[in-house]
Amino acid sequence: MKILVFSDSHHTVSPMYNAIKQNQPQMVIHLGDCIKDAMEIKNDFFEINFQFVSGNNDFDYSIPNYKTIVVENKTIFLAHGHNYNVKFGMQFIFNTAKKANADILLFGHTHIPYNSIDYGMYVLNPGSCGKSYFRKATYGILTIKEGKINATIEKI
Repeated sequence: MKILVFSDSHHTVSPMYNAIKQNQPQMVIHLGDCIKDAMEIKNDFFEINFQFVSGNNDFDYSIPNYKTIVVENKTIFLAHGHNYNVKFGMQFIFNTAKKANADILLFGHTHIPYNSIDYGMYVLNPGSCGKSYFRKATYGILTIKEGKINATIEKI
């Protein structure tokens, strides 16, 4: 399964729209900060499964700020990251994801792309797909196939 992972779009819709058209994923995950951007796009891609968690700039309290999903028998922990103080270190979010028995941890908030294996988990922060004054806009591609996980960060 191919999953596109976006975060921190900050009212910038076209890069997500173009990435979805180009990559044709089966799932899209938006990790918060302007999830309404992804909800707008969802209307044009009704056949794709969209998952959302809210960020510190989202005020739709019906959307959780973290969740755990299972895809292809892999447990994925999703969070924006602000409630885990990820700008000051990742130990808290690592511990929380491990307690959830996650195979994969996806988070945003820092606007800094991160792709690694830590504590036996695949960890991906796609960076920011929105306006960024400090670095190129980015998103993640997560592929799960036959029990194997691959994650990349792509520049927009």
